[in-house]
Amino acid sequence: MTGLSLSRAFEEANALVRREAGLLAPVALALIVLPAIVIDLLHGGMPASPAAAAAQGFQPAMLANPVGLLLTLLASLVIGLLALRPAISVREAFGIGLRRLGIAAGSSLLLGVGLALIAVPAIPVMMGGQAAVQRLNPAVSLVLLLYMAAALAALVFVLVRLLLLNTVIAVEREGLLASIRRAWRLTHGIFWRLFGLAAAFLAVSLIATMAVVTAGGVVFLTLGRVMGDPDLGRLLASIVASVVNAAFLTWLYVMLACIYRQVAGAAGSSRGI
Repeated sequence: MTGLSLSRAFEEANALVRREAGLLAPVALALIVLPAIVIDLLHGGMPASPAAAAAQGFQPAMLANPVGLLLTLLASLVIGLLALRPAISVREAFGIGLRRLGIAAGSSLLLGVGLALIAVPAIPVMMGGQAAVQRLNPAVSLVLLLYMAAALAALVFVLVRLLLLNTVIAVEREGLLASIRRAWRLTHGIFWRLFGLAAAFLAVSLIATMAVVTAGGVVFLTLGRVMGDPDLGRLLASIVASVVNAAFLTWLYVMLACIYRQVAGAAGSSRGI
């Protein structure tokens, strides 16, 4: 499975995004842009600190983030299906995505719990802040620092090896654990290429998003103040940020689908393609 060509996948992803923009754009709008705007608006009225939130008790807006994460998972499934099954309709992709959403959510939860357990030894210190660190013996501090560095490296390794997990879940009829094993096998031998892709994507998307959001934010916030409605300016800035983020995520999901097509074919499997 080492015959991956990122340049070929890049070209295929760009061509596919241009060709299927009419299908991909509504999906990104419904599952990434609108939820992000709603979450941003809800958070604008939520308590600024955990203490204030605890004093107010449960608020419906607290459900916004988990729902947003689920919709982003669904977007990855639907976009992966649209990229790998040219004849499929958006409605069919949504149907399959919804049926596979439980597997995607379960795998994310399982991996999240596993990675959280790795961080357990450092949680008391992180919760205690600077005072807790100062109370530690220097030798213990060094050991803890090394442990956290190793845990971070393990986290990065696992996340990169499972970059194709949601694509596998979308197009192959496998269960939770079988999907994780399948995604792990497909990325064998291509870790560094996937790591480079992930690093480049994060760098480019972060720089571009910051540039667009900063420039757009200044313009829209100023416009809102001029019109006497600062909330309108914040809403417009939130829309711009959400659209930029959705564009990058959509391209990433298509790119991962193109990579999956290559490595699944190299593995001698055409399941779901």
